[in-house]
Amino acid sequence: MARACAYCRTHGETLTREHLFPAFLDRLHPRYTVHLSSAFPGVVTSKAPVIRDVCKRCNNVRLGELDRFASALCEKYLRHLVKPGESGYFEYDYHTLCRWLWKLSYNKARTGDDDRTTYEPLVPYILRDSPSPPFPQAVLVGVIRADEATERERAVLHSRFIYPRLIRLALLARGGVFATTIRVGRLVSINSYMFWLIAWEPDVNRQRRRDLAERIGNGHGMVVLSEGSVDVHVPASTFEVRDYLARRFSSPVV
Repeated sequence: MARACAYCRTHGETLTREHLFPAFLDRLHPRYTVHLSSAFPGVVTSKAPVIRDVCKRCNNVRLGELDRFASALCEKYLRHLVKPGESGYFEYDYHTLCRWLWKLSYNKARTGDDDRTTYEPLVPYILRDSPSPPFPQAVLVGVIRADEATERERAVLHSRFIYPRLIRLALLARGGVFATTIRVGRLVSINSYMFWLIAWEPDVNRQRRRDLAERIGNGHGMVVLSEGSVDVHVPASTFEVRDYLARRFSSPVV
């Protein structure tokens, strides 16, 4: 039997290549030419990984709408590096942003870094067939702090500062109370901006979720995003660029 599309579950359709990192990210950052994957430790490639398990309609139309939103967001805001002492800023639509972040997370899980079945209930939400996700969610954002470059680093980078010039998808490590309250946590970072996407366990009540999200935000200098179509000023988080670049694939929640 022919494989089903990973999104609409239709059989018999020609399956196309879904890019783990959308093609517009490659276009916006042509100098980002090294790709690493936790699913293939030690493997370095110049090409972003792709997954051939999505039908043409889902890839080009339904998921394409999310990529067009994200492309405009990245072009206008996220591609720009935040200088030391400055804060970030962007305008967003909450559910469209979350759908795109979950899409990236589901794509990443299908490459082997996590159990894909954890994300499959999110597919109707990603495709806009459902107005809300199947699990309570929260999304936080912070700016990875740039740092003064040494004299040697300046000569190589041609920059006064070291910036987080990378795009990263990863699992969030969970410990303490978060090990039992968070169903799954994902990290998506694009240059200076770092998003933490959290799906809570269904039995965690609303006030408890709010308190835990604020605890994470206060502990790491991040902002909990509000629902709706709004804008946000993003402060520098507790993550300094040298430490962030040294981390392999995950960042702790606590």
